[in-house]
Amino acid sequence: MTTANPKGHDGAQHLGDAVVPLRLGDEKYRQARPYRELYDDSQLLDSQLLDSLPATPWHEIKAKASMRNAVLSIDPGSSSGAIVVNSPTMEVPEILRLNTATDKDIADFIRSRARHCRLAVLEKVSAMPKQGVSSTFKFGVSYGGLRMALAWSGIPYVEVSPAKWQRQLGCLSKGDKNVTKAKAQQIFPELKVIHHTADALLLNHWGANYAIV
Repeated sequence: MTTANPKGHDGAQHLGDAVVPLRLGDEKYRQARPYRELYDDSQLLDSQLLDSLPATPWHEIKAKASMRNAVLSIDPGSSSGAIVVNSPTMEVPEILRLNTATDKDIADFIRSRARHCRLAVLEKVSAMPKQGVSSTFKFGVSYGGLRMALAWSGIPYVEVSPAKWQRQLGCLSKGDKNVTKAKAQQIFPELKVIHHTADALLLNHWGANYAIV
């Protein structure tokens, strides 16, 4: 018995869990119409994904498409920073803590998620007053490496100062990390937020709601 098509699935007949393939040809964008609601721009539907539409179960297509809305954010502190990837359809964000990650870990993390991200946010920071020469140099190398990783990944990215994103999110910390930790916990109640991850999570939320590329 043929079951009803999922919402907007033009022309595909479902026989139980099987899907009768459609011939895409010149019609691929018309047939991809139901998936465009998952994108900011229908042109982001790449040919590989479009070619998979007729033969892939709806829930798998939706999962692939929805990841195009992911945002990647980076709090660049080498001892307390993190990278976060999140999208509206992810149950929980993915988090990589920088104090336990190697350069290869960081590069692999960004590279493996680049095709799913519409935007990256990097906190724009500078050397702190009275910071030693060695620490300043080490931080500069780390920060430059993160910028290069983003540039190489092809993800459009913006840099934002702590003062700007904290002001827009209503959590000016003035150096008190408990302020940003509490705000992050409020926005992400499903997580156990710690100081190491709070700023990266907030940067991600800022990117999803305020960033303009």
